[in-house]
Amino acid sequence: MKPSLSAFVTLVCASLQSGCRSCSDEKPYTPFGTTTALPAAEPAPSGSSVPSAPSASGSPAPLVEKSVLAPAGSTHWQLGEQSLDAPPGYVFEQGIQGSFGARTSETVAWLAADATDAAPRAAGELWLFPASGAPRRLASLPGFVPSGPGCKLVTALARTGPRTVTFDAHGECAGSLIARSPVRAIVVVAPDADAPELLSLRAAAPAPGETLDFSADTSDRDGDGRDDVAVEVSGGAAGTKASAPFVWFDRPAGPSRDSGEPARSLARVTAALASRAKTKKLADDVVLNTGNVRRLLASICAEGATPRLLDADANPLACGGLAPVLDSLATAEVTAELTRGHVLEAFGALARDGWYFGKTSATARQKLERLALDAIEPATAVVKVLEPLPAGLERAPRYSPLAFDAAGGVLVQTVAGVVRTEPDGSSPSAPDPAKARPLDVFAAPGQRWAGVTYSCDRSEVMLAVEGAAPLVTGLLSARPGVCGHAPFSSSATPPPLNAGGGKIRAIVGGAVVGDAAEQPVPLGAARSADGKWTVVPTSFGLLVDGPVHRLVNVGASLPAPAALTDCVVHTTGKAVACVHKRQALLFQIP
Repeated sequence: MKPSLSAFVTLVCASLQSGCRSCSDEKPYTPFGTTTALPAAEPAPSGSSVPSAPSASGSPAPLVEKSVLAPAGSTHWQLGEQSLDAPPGYVFEQGIQGSFGARTSETVAWLAADATDAAPRAAGELWLFPASGAPRRLASLPGFVPSGPGCKLVTALARTGPRTVTFDAHGECAGSLIARSPVRAIVVVAPDADAPELLSLRAAAPAPGETLDFSADTSDRDGDGRDDVAVEVSGGAAGTKASAPFVWFDRPAGPSRDSGEPARSLARVTAALASRAKTKKLADDVVLNTGNVRRLLASICAEGATPRLLDADANPLACGGLAPVLDSLATAEVTAELTRGHVLEAFGALARDGWYFGKTSATARQKLERLALDAIEPATAVVKVLEPLPAGLERAPRYSPLAFDAAGGVLVQTVAGVVRTEPDGSSPSAPDPAKARPLDVFAAPGQRWAGVTYSCDRSEVMLAVEGAAPLVTGLLSARPGVCGHAPFSSSATPPPLNAGGGKIRAIVGGAVVGDAAEQPVPLGAARSADGKWTVVPTSFGLLVDGPVHRLVNVGASLPAPAALTDCVVHTTGKAVACVHKRQALLFQIP
């Protein structure tokens, strides 16, 4: 059996099989939300003997061998049969004893700078202590890992292959650091090699509210007698994770990356998600895990423009070949939302096609459109142009200048005041200035909703609020979106549904986002006064979602219905009013 890191077994769970929300329960916690790539060191056993790892030429190495902790502040350490002396200015912290090549017994130890010695030096170093001969330094703590005042250096060391060890070091700092700047080094070392450092990675802290975990396996994957490297990266939010590996093969000329990973593993994982999306009891988890895969992609892939994993030279790692992954993610999300009966959310997922690493293929898109259209009741509206011209369209976000009264009449706010038409759009009244209302959306007094922020330093879309902290939503920001060089645009006038009590609920990117405010539905919201119906313009027509899911054909005169703005819906769900090119339109649904 080939050696592999025990945490690697969690691939099955982290690959988003249902019911795996406790995959990370055994991982140690750190303030960053990260976990070490390696198991925690153990205290040295009492007595003079320390079990050594099997020789590379003998039986296979164990799945992983933990390091042994040295007594605090030790400059001399008796580890098994070896008597070890630290180089000047350093103290032993942890070590592993065994054979990593031709020699029968040796120790690899991590040493920390002696706090009582003021001489300038690296904060930590990895050393090899052979059974005979002079020790040699294998690696030093990379300079990008913060270790100065206000930072705590956390390290772990383990044997992860027959001939290799892996050390993991990250700085936990009290102050704020530059977003997505590396704070962590994961280094694979072959102690007996002429050039011992086999692979080095840099990692930043995870996005706020997320975890980012690493598991290293340096077993021989291709049977050539050389230790290879697989780094499994997992991350997500809400207690669940998505997972994918980066793989390098050790070659005489240096490590050679397997270009098929992580895309190959992600394609399998997301295909499984898509197949489970039709099962009602699994649909909730599918939606959650679809989001976690996208969070992971944003953290590890150069293509997302927000990578938190870099190579030794600080270059991001391309994931490559993501087209099957994107198709499966879209299929999983749309299918799961329809399975849950969330038609509006399914159409929202279609509206966001292209937000996350590219568009779905034409074949996948056609299948998903058919699924969504089969879930709704089609209708054709009678369209009437209203005579009053709406005002207040200059600033967004905003409540609509249109509204329905209880009798079905349309209230149009104009520059002269509010004009009322009959339910069929006829007989406009004289303007009434007294009935004019503010169209700005306030989360609380003095806290106006100012717009939508498509975040790069965190994963979620935020609602910007004047005079208050932004409101974090559950909708993931586009990647690369505004973070990269590709053009990105979304609705300029995201319609509000409700606001108050410090909360805002609105439609952004076709999705309902934000907390529900405990107030009556205000005039001009994209929701009916009784809260039963919501109206959303889509590329297929007006989606009127409520007790019945209805898609309204608005006629050939409006070839781009998604361009409609400021839509409101009556409590019957049978009448909608919108603005198009500064003109008010009434849609009567038979």
